[in-house]
Amino acid sequence: MNILLLTPINPVLAADVYNKISRQMEYDPNKVGFLCYPFFAEVACMEENKAYLPRLFSMLLTSLEKDMNKKLYNKNVNIVIGNAYKTQYFDIVVAMSNDVAYVNEAGEEIYDSYIEAIKQDETMKDFAEMVRINELYSLEEAEIAFPTIRHAILFLDGVTKPNENKSK
Repeated sequence: MNILLLTPINPVLAADVYNKISRQMEYDPNKVGFLCYPFFAEVACMEENKAYLPRLFSMLLTSLEKDMNKKLYNKNVNIVIGNAYKTQYFDIVVAMSNDVAYVNEAGEEIYDSYIEAIKQDETMKDFAEMVRINELYSLEEAEIAFPTIRHAILFLDGVTKPNENKSK
């Protein structure tokens, strides 16, 4: 089972969700795997002193390649925290409510300021097209938006331990 836990691609926000969930959840690491592209990209950038956005999108695009996809999604339950391309199959897309979302000039709430900045910045038009920015998941595709990490953990516990929970 593949689960996308949608968060903004801001590495601080995504890493916070990833760290809390992976540390507070009880799971079998042989059966449950976590991928947090924003966190992994940020770590790689700090090690290599490179720009974050190109590294993040490079990771996201590479994850779609058949061989790499097979290596990354190799557990019974694969939980992706952050975002992904819509061509990546997920059994369910859920989201974390974003308490740092902002309202733009048109009065619309913006869930992911990084993605919105890429879409709106004329100087990033070529980059946006190259990384297929409009093909990422958005909040509208999420079936559920969790208000807290605890809610997300309860949901993920139910998904990762279905047989155990049924016998209780």
